[in-house]
Amino acid sequence: MAGGDASAPATLFRLLGPVQLEAGAERVTFSGKQGALLTALLLHADRVVSTQRLAEAVWGEPLPSGSASRVRMLVSEVRRACAALGADVIATQRPGYVLRPSPGGLDLACFNSRVALAREAVAEGRSEEALGHFDRALGWWRGAPLAGVTGSFAEAQAEWLDGLRLDALEERQSVLLALGRNTDVVTEVRALAAEAPLRERLHGQLMRALYESGRRGEALEVYRQFRDRLVGELGLEPTNELQRLQRLILRSDAGPRERPGTDRAPRRDELPVLPVPSQLPAAPASFTNRSRELRELDRQPAFGADSVGVAVISGPGGIGKTWLALHWAHTHRDRYPDGQLYANLRGFDDAEEPVPPGTVLRHFLGALGVPPTVIPVEQEAQAALYRSVLAERRLLVVLDNARDSAQVTPLIPGRPGCTVLVTSRNRLVSLHATHSARLLEVGAFSDEEAHHMLSHHLGPETMAADPASVGVLLEHSGGLPLALGVLAARVSAHPGFPLAVLARELRDPATRLDALQTGDLGAGLRAVFASSYAALDARAARLFLLLGTAPGPEIGLPATAALAGLPPAETRALISTLETANLVRQVSPGRYWMHDLVRLYAAEQAEADLPAGTRRQALVRLIEAYMAMACAATGCSTPTAPPSRPLPGRGTTRPSRTPRPRWPGSRPNCRACWSRTT
Repeated sequence: MAGGDASAPATLFRLLGPVQLEAGAERVTFSGKQGALLTALLLHADRVVSTQRLAEAVWGEPLPSGSASRVRMLVSEVRRACAALGADVIATQRPGYVLRPSPGGLDLACFNSRVALAREAVAEGRSEEALGHFDRALGWWRGAPLAGVTGSFAEAQAEWLDGLRLDALEERQSVLLALGRNTDVVTEVRALAAEAPLRERLHGQLMRALYESGRRGEALEVYRQFRDRLVGELGLEPTNELQRLQRLILRSDAGPRERPGTDRAPRRDELPVLPVPSQLPAAPASFTNRSRELRELDRQPAFGADSVGVAVISGPGGIGKTWLALHWAHTHRDRYPDGQLYANLRGFDDAEEPVPPGTVLRHFLGALGVPPTVIPVEQEAQAALYRSVLAERRLLVVLDNARDSAQVTPLIPGRPGCTVLVTSRNRLVSLHATHSARLLEVGAFSDEEAHHMLSHHLGPETMAADPASVGVLLEHSGGLPLALGVLAARVSAHPGFPLAVLARELRDPATRLDALQTGDLGAGLRAVFASSYAALDARAARLFLLLGTAPGPEIGLPATAALAGLPPAETRALISTLETANLVRQVSPGRYWMHDLVRLYAAEQAEADLPAGTRRQALVRLIEAYMAMACAATGCSTPTAPPSRPLPGRGTTRPSRTPRPRWPGSRPNCRACWSRTT
């Protein structure tokens, strides 16, 4: 079988060349729109691809009219062609379609599998075995990828696929260098460098192979020509690593062996290596729980070496997003041999403005070895250089405390091999649409998890000494890790104080948020909630405060509209903003829940920011809405309709002109409803 594998599947899809389906000696080639559609399905094998995304892959923007029906027709055509060769592999699954090839039935997957085995062998020093795996992997290629398929989508994916091939070829040259096969490297890399004239790693490998073969002048000429090309076409200097290699060759003698009376040649372990940044903050020492979330991150299908994996960890302030991200990152550092980058984007920082992407890009490029003098001024050019530098590396990028998707997008690498882990109080749904990001929402601890965390901090003896006070601490911390951490810190600061003192503060709503402060500026729950509140626009902030004045943790959309005094459509848009900011949660369609501590902060802030008359009018509207809903549900006379009285001398009635009562302040007309709702 191609690629050197022993057994062949019944059917084989090919992307690494013309887009084809093979079954034994039979073969069908797909081109044009059919090829684009099949390519989109194969690149997302075993995952549902929406009809919208398939249409964009086939036609691009703008989409033609009736694109959904056209996609259905194309799917039918591709299905028939595949079925003719015995491959009934395309299934309809909302909101689109999914293609499930048989095991070993996609050349791209087989290629990636072999490359992974080769990299594992390299890491363990088994160079000969690694070379064999690379040769089998590259044996899957049959020419230019996606040959015969046109359009912007196909062109972009073909460029990405060809990058995978070049990555594997470069890694294979490194194995040949390790084996001392310099002549083979010179022959192969000269051809590859002509094909990819701006790939720096190839030129560095060629320089090393020439130098170690005693061809010092040719090695220096390779550097000169590459630098002239890089400066002329991109206005950039070679990276520090290539410049260091050139200087080492200049200072050494004409051959690879030491000779008396001359400077010796640099040993292989003295040649420059790419810098490996390690910017992660320290791992959280007392991390507990979150086993489900960690499993979700572990099984992200995009977190492999053959794609750029993006995951967004979202949740309200104080829920433990950063600790979760850092714990996972430290646990999986070995997946990323080229290092880890970290940036606090300060998306919700009261003291400082959110960090612009350009600032982060300059910071990252410096850590990756790019001289400050060659970093462009414009952010778009910085992002392009950043993607180029990361094109040949496998790194983990942790972007903490992001404000919105626009702050994150320029920091996402453009080639496979890297993983981006984002934390944000906002859900950043648009990253799912633009970068297939996995969205992981983090919620409060369960009672059992909260007890486990508190016991981890306080110790079982302290917990057992006063179970009643422990119950109060657990109840009023609401399962928020930050709240539990603050309580544990206060207990540790005064180990001789009984827990009952802290429990008494928590029981009283007036002092509860004060009890959840450490005394350090900006270190308590109130500061966390305040930064989320400050990030809202004026209209969403007003609704947030009004929700804090409403009784009960849950409220429906009609009642919310009445509370705000706004039309339902406008209210729905505003409460969606609060949901995106993780200040409320939609527990069922049209019903919203606010965490007890968040609601307490909103009520506290409402007293400070909203006039008393505004709060009272909102509650009047809310009660009237509840009364109307109660009357509608029971079929009684609605309180909004004035009572009738007989006309003088007649048996008919006419509406009373008595003004409709307002509540609170007077009783409604329907006493039964009033008693049920008060």
